Amino acid sequence: MDDGRIGICKFRGRTLFGKSSEDWVGILVEFGDGVHNGTVKGKTYFRCADGRGIMVRPQRIIEDLGLSDGSVLTKKMIKGSKAIRQLLQDIAFEKEEEYQTKLAKKKRKKDKYDQESNFRDDYGDWKPPKFDDYEEDHSDAFKPRNMYSQTLFSDDKSQKKLMMYEI
Repeated sequence: MDDGRIGICKFRGRTLFGKSSEDWVGILVEFGDGVHNGTVKGKTYFRCADGRGIMVRPQRIIEDLGLSDGSVLTKKMIKGSKAIRQLLQDIAFEKEEEYQTKLAKKKRKKDKYDQESNFRDDYGDWKPPKFDDYEEDHSDAFKPRNMYSQTLFSDDKSQKKLMMYEI
């Protein structure tokens, strides 16, 4: 794979978690760390030990060693050819470069936001107006609202509202 892991292909095809047009490859990782046991989101695609399976897109597979007969990998195969090692280094460099670019872009965006959000006091002499002749309004409109009508809580139960026919 593009990150240096080596494994055996156990599944190739469409998955429930991917788009309907995407193919995925399930790999039993022999050299490196996996993520799961072949089960993704409750669906089993292949079986392996826990932490030894991984699902990847086919583009991430670099070299097919072609050892389906079960023979053991040699140290030279694990190390890879010079071309493959150089390719892995190039991919790692590109990923690091992409990460650094994304990080710098994020930092620029944060700095720009911080600069724009700083409060500038262009009106240093301005003060809010004072109203000396203003009386506070203590009407019912500014009371906190109750869930029940005010008549339910009133102490004066003797006064009954007159109906139209009683007048």
